[in-house]
Amino acid sequence: MKRILAAPLLAIWLIPLAVLARGPKADAPIQVPISSRFLGADGKTYLLSGTLSLSVEGVTPIPVPDPLALSYLTMAPAVVAPGGSAAVTVVLTRKAGDAVSVALRSADPLGQVAPALTVPAGSDHGTAAVTTSAAITTERLIGITATLNGQSRAANLTVRPVAPIPVPGPPGAGAAPRVDEYRLADGSPLVGLPAFSSEVRLVGRGFGPTPGRVVWQGAPLTILQWSDLLVRVRMPPASVQGQNEFTLFRADGGFCNMQAPLDMRTPPPAARR
Repeated sequence: MKRILAAPLLAIWLIPLAVLARGPKADAPIQVPISSRFLGADGKTYLLSGTLSLSVEGVTPIPVPDPLALSYLTMAPAVVAPGGSAAVTVVLTRKAGDAVSVALRSADPLGQVAPALTVPAGSDHGTAAVTTSAAITTERLIGITATLNGQSRAANLTVRPVAPIPVPGPPGAGAAPRVDEYRLADGSPLVGLPAFSSEVRLVGRGFGPTPGRVVWQGAPLTILQWSDLLVRVRMPPASVQGQNEFTLFRADGGFCNMQAPLDMRTPPPAARR
């Protein structure tokens, strides 16, 4: 009787781990040989031997959390002058439980970036700085690549040298000033009409180092900042008559006309009376 009771108690502990690691099928029983001596409660030595037949009825997979991955990489600002700096921000697919190090690399030696940035624990993004060389004399793109767990994301930083641009008009003259982007004070794109008394940023090139003037709907705007690549203006406190158009006049007479960006969203239907 003691041998019969001891057999099922010891069988579980004597199954070789290598057998369980094979991943057997439910319809393929496994024969496991058993042979062991043990000391009984009565002080006698007993021998347990024979063959145990095992079959697997089902396997429950252990859930594994999705590995951290890169979502995207951004630059702010996207355009700088030679010697300027920008913030490189890496965004992950989810928040990190522990601090994560993301490798960084510049594809151009004229762009200096740290070898890695840290995403703090409990966050899904991290930021580092990239600095461009003041020796850059022509417009160029500097590619920055972030790598995590073998996955990479990249973004380009545009370096645009500041150079005097001739006034358009006379023979042999160069290009007129040009506006590439319309931004609000918080950096978001301007869509539709700007709000009264709000700040609008004109981002482009060829504005010149000396402040000129900006006109909207025929009225001059207050200049908050003027540089060759960026002009910040204050909109009027009330609407004026005229076309919905900006006109930027450079100090030396060069100018360009720009239609305000349209709001392409569908207007709400008119209420019935």
